[in-house]
Amino acid sequence: MKKFINKHLVSLVFIVIFVFIFVFGGMYSRYMTNQVEVHREDQIGISLDYYIRNFELNTFIELPYLAHVTYGQNDLETQVYLNSQFQITGLPTGVEITDNILANLQGLINETPPTYETTTYFSGYDDTTNTVTVITQGFHDIIEIDVNFNIVFSSVDSYIVTSSETYIFAQNYINGPVPAVENYYMDGFILGNVSLDSVAGASAGTCPAMQRAVDLLKEFQTYQIVSVVVYNNQNGGN
Repeated sequence: MKKFINKHLVSLVFIVIFVFIFVFGGMYSRYMTNQVEVHREDQIGISLDYYIRNFELNTFIELPYLAHVTYGQNDLETQVYLNSQFQITGLPTGVEITDNILANLQGLINETPPTYETTTYFSGYDDTTNTVTVITQGFHDIIEIDVNFNIVFSSVDSYIVTSSETYIFAQNYINGPVPAVENYYMDGFILGNVSLDSVAGASAGTCPAMQRAVDLLKEFQTYQIVSVVVYNNQNGGN
């Protein structure tokens, strides 16, 4: 055996070198190919087009915002879900975007976040009663409004306001105790008027808060009505 090794030492060395180059060369080649692919994906990038509120019934409480984006080599379009801190929290079913591209998108969102008023928002939804809960920051404290819509969201069956507002200039206010101002705005919303005049004595905080609340409710209601119409059209309904 020793004589065989001595006789063929040079050949054995070349064989070992060849195997080393073949194995590790192949591994390095695959690594470099992968790096090129990653770099290519990074170069494709993603663009942030605009923001919208999310009113999908199964997601809008936890994920209140959507960012519309264009991404990929073929300029694909989609929307990504954002939580209340404007962090990317989910993708629509069937949409796949690499982590690198999503990281780039989050950077764009951090640089130019939405300008929505975050002191007014939905805090709950009961799908058995079609009731949404809206929170809005008044002058004194938060105002909570439970709004019960009919099954197709075309009208409001009832609402309940929970408020500890004080109407700080109460000596100028003659239309009733709390929550008279809140009810004034909600009654206007039910009648289709979401641009009511401010109430003297409650314009410092309660009125702006309620205006934000009814504006948000109107957006929500409009979205749901359109969604019902689209669903009925797609499924042969009336």
